[in-house]
Amino acid sequence: MLSFGPRSSLGFFVQPMGREFSWGRDVFGLALAVQNLLWGLGQPVAGAIADRFGVLRVMCVGAVRMPAGC
Repeated sequence: MLSFGPRSSLGFFVQPMGREFSWGRDVFGLALAVQNLLWGLGQPVAGAIADRFGVLRVMCVGAVRMPAGC
C-alpha cells in the first residue's frame, strides 16, 4: 500500500522526463521491468527480515527507503 502511490503516479512524469532527457518509451519500459524484477527478488528477503524483526519495523524502514529510492 505504501508503494502504490509512487508507482501509480509515474505516468504523470513520463512525458516531461522523456522530453527533458530525450528518453523513449523503451527506456521507461526497461526501467520498470528491472524495478519489478528486483522488487520480486526482494520479497523473500523482506519477508525473512519481517519474521526476525517484526512487520512494523520493516514497514517503517521501507516507508523511509521508498522515497529515497524514487
